[in-house]
Amino acid sequence: MGVHINSGNLQAAIVDFVRALCDVSCNEIQSSGLSQHPCLFSLQKLVEIFSYNMDRIRLEWSNLWDILGEHFNQICCHSNPHIVFFALDSLRQLSMRFLEKEELPPSIFQKDFLQPFEYTMLHNTNSDIHDMVLQCLQQMIQTQVQNMRSGWRTMFGVLSAASKGLTERITFSAFEILTIVNQDHFTAIVRHGAFANLTVCITGFCKGHEDQSLSLRATAMLRGIIPVMLRSTECGFMPESHAPSKDILMGFWFPVLFGFHDIIVNGEDSEVRRIALNSLFTALKSYGRSFPAEFWNTIFQKLLFPIFAVLKANEDLPQSSMQEDMNVWLSTTMIQALYTLIDLYTFHSDLLEHFLDGLLDLLCACICQGA
Repeated sequence: MGVHINSGNLQAAIVDFVRALCDVSCNEIQSSGLSQHPCLFSLQKLVEIFSYNMDRIRLEWSNLWDILGEHFNQICCHSNPHIVFFALDSLRQLSMRFLEKEELPPSIFQKDFLQPFEYTMLHNTNSDIHDMVLQCLQQMIQTQVQNMRSGWRTMFGVLSAASKGLTERITFSAFEILTIVNQDHFTAIVRHGAFANLTVCITGFCKGHEDQSLSLRATAMLRGIIPVMLRSTECGFMPESHAPSKDILMGFWFPVLFGFHDIIVNGEDSEVRRIALNSLFTALKSYGRSFPAEFWNTIFQKLLFPIFAVLKANEDLPQSSMQEDMNVWLSTTMIQALYTLIDLYTFHSDLLEHFLDGLLDLLCACICQGA
């Protein structure tokens, strides 16, 4: 018992000690994993050791977490839910204590420390386990949100994984967490460099759900970020008379616009795609006057012209259900996209005149497609 309590006095040997105890823990769980009361003694001792070693410098902590984090990844995907619940609860307790310690830039240890929650959501198929992961996140948000730094990125990774949840209950629970976080903690998210992670997470809820209402709510959330972003001092947007810098355009405008592009190209619901399409082009018409030529070039080359890349790919697709889905996309979303692109060009013709050749090439491709 004394070795565990006094492990804080160990120097380099602490790494070997933790690695050996992880091996013992693996053997214990492997030999008793099918029991309703599996042996978790060594896992409990590992948690205690990390509690006793909270004051180590970050480099030492990182070396230890490389070992224990991988151990948690394996345990949290065990087939015995009793083991997984114990592991997640232990991880939750450690996370709550760790989040009490200030993370100083450029450290991203919070992100790494919380990663087993994301790994569990991605690789464990038990919906009850998914529910517990979300409960752990909720508790962290309720009690330690003021200390969250790089951990925001992993938190959005967990919610993104939940957006593809096996059950509607998990997906809706994750979206409710996302809604609260977006409403109450937007400034902190931006301040700690997780804005792009937020937009990717929201987009995930827009794209592939049987419940259209959830996708529509998520699309509205993505659209609603724009005015909040423009008002936020953390985002750094100046009055309309000042053109945004390249870093601001790529750091804030591009993730939002790319989110709409992603929904248009990969969304499963035609109504959601239509709304995303309208949102994208409305934003470009409303705010595009402040975009410099370089950013417009990025928009056309990375977001607008790629919408129609499927025209060439479609020539090589076999006749199948995939082809049928593609035909629906071509006859609805693509036609709408073409009309709105022409409308955008007309609206900002003085800004976009050097994209005329690309637009004409696109029209030729559409004509050939219909031939």
